[in-house]
Amino acid sequence: MLCSYCEELTIEKLIELYKRFAADILYSMKCFPDEFYTHRTSFQSLSESAGDGCEICQAFMDAITSDRRCMAEIVRRVGNGMDTTVKIHIELNNKDSETPLQVFDRLLVKIGWDEDCISNFGSLPENRIVRLSLTRPQTSKLDPSKLDELRVGEPFKGYGLNSPQLHGLSRQWLITCITKHPDEYCPPFQAYPLPTRLVDIGSVDGIECPKLILSTGECGLYTALSHCWGGETPLRTTMASIEQYCLGLPINIIPKTFLDAMTITRELGFRYLWIDSLCIIQDSKLDWEQESAVMDDVYRNATVTIAAAASQDSKAGIFDAQEEKPKYYAPLKLNLGCLPIDCVYITSFTGDETIEDAISDKLPAMAGTARALHNITGDVYMAGIWRGDWARGVLWITRSRPQMVQTRAPSWSWARWDGGLSFQMIDLQTIDDEFSAQLTHYHIDVRGKNPFGEVASGSLHLKAWAKTTKVKRMKKLGYLYLDEYGDKSNHVDMETAIESMTQTKFTAVLIGRFQGYSSENGTPKEYVISGMLILKPIHSHGSASFERVGMVFHVGAIHVHGDLDMTGWTLQELTII
Repeated sequence: MLCSYCEELTIEKLIELYKRFAADILYSMKCFPDEFYTHRTSFQSLSESAGDGCEICQAFMDAITSDRRCMAEIVRRVGNGMDTTVKIHIELNNKDSETPLQVFDRLLVKIGWDEDCISNFGSLPENRIVRLSLTRPQTSKLDPSKLDELRVGEPFKGYGLNSPQLHGLSRQWLITCITKHPDEYCPPFQAYPLPTRLVDIGSVDGIECPKLILSTGECGLYTALSHCWGGETPLRTTMASIEQYCLGLPINIIPKTFLDAMTITRELGFRYLWIDSLCIIQDSKLDWEQESAVMDDVYRNATVTIAAAASQDSKAGIFDAQEEKPKYYAPLKLNLGCLPIDCVYITSFTGDETIEDAISDKLPAMAGTARALHNITGDVYMAGIWRGDWARGVLWITRSRPQMVQTRAPSWSWARWDGGLSFQMIDLQTIDDEFSAQLTHYHIDVRGKNPFGEVASGSLHLKAWAKTTKVKRMKKLGYLYLDEYGDKSNHVDMETAIESMTQTKFTAVLIGRFQGYSSENGTPKEYVISGMLILKPIHSHGSASFERVGMVFHVGAIHVHGDLDMTGWTLQELTII
């Protein structure tokens, strides 16, 4: 059964709305489009429709209620009498691909409309957005969802570890990768030196108890798990437990994500698995420093890396469903020319949300990756950013619920903050002109011997165009974001704080201008965004020393901010700590 709103919800309408949205020059920077399908007028109406038996409304409700952050925000909005309109948008999965085929396989559902929807930058969904997957039944006699350069939905192959089809597909992909992919795209299939420690998952029949083993430099094949620790520390190896774990891991307390990774490893035909919390001695600073520094080798040399991308912690498991049947199985009409047919189904999708979670040892955890990039590029690493791309590296914004860890990194480094982050200039081209800030020199103090590891302090010394003004006037420069309040440029708490700082002055520093292109009616259109840091003075470090407190984005388009007025700006030398 479908309600009248869901009867009118068609792929054709959603794709037409997507095409309008894609023409927006700010397309890649908005978390939700201005063009969308208006569904129910309120969350209560959606809930009532689901209760009356509408399958698609029930799918939306289940996805929303399973997201604790989304539900908390909806409860707040309902309690305050705020808008809870239901809006739908279809998402292009491969928008960055160079192939002409467009793959639409996800729906975005957002609850509530307000002004921050049109000024909120960022590529990650914010609190009131959930995602659902679009799949096609394998029993379809036709393939109407693939027409010329358009494909809607992916074939449904079952769920999780109970799906022989998924295991078979994974093995098929691995064989294809090994036998057909050229070495310039995939490393050659060969045995590499094993990591210091590995989990031996036992024989193929699964009878043997998994245990920790120590390698002696021999070569072999293994898989590696990439996962989110979440709020609670997962099962971990310590100085006190390592001897016992070499005899056997406590099977009754191994978290589900680890067990799932062992099952996948076994199904792919491997015996050894690397898991960071088990293969690094967690209470040994020396072992952590040594092992994290070579983590890039561990992942690069693994034959397969298993990414638990949808798991919020080690207890959640790698797949979010145990049954063979999907939790939601609601038909969505596909109306394309002469082929109106119910062939696309909605199922749950929880990926990308856990990107907000972060571990406390950010820089040491990334030391191996940083070292690998340094070996490739020769660039200088500076507390999470690169000397050759420092301007884009400092132009980040915090997202929802940011938490500062002041002693972990300098104020200009993203590593100071826990929570989601977004690098707004990452896809834009740097414009090198007279307005570009110059990094005259820098200084980084590291703790320990690893130059890519933990940082004690750091400073950037700039020669840049700057202007000191009252905080309230900063909003006239463009979209203003204060690090403490996350990515809501119209956040009520931030607005209240700004109103209270009537006489407070900050310094805006123009870091650079960045160029991007959008398509309007099929015609490429150029746009320019100016990125600025908002700094507050640190008098204890000298008159020209500052600390980052936020950012401003100025979009140089007539219908957004227009040309940047440089009246009152002067070329200055500053130090950011």
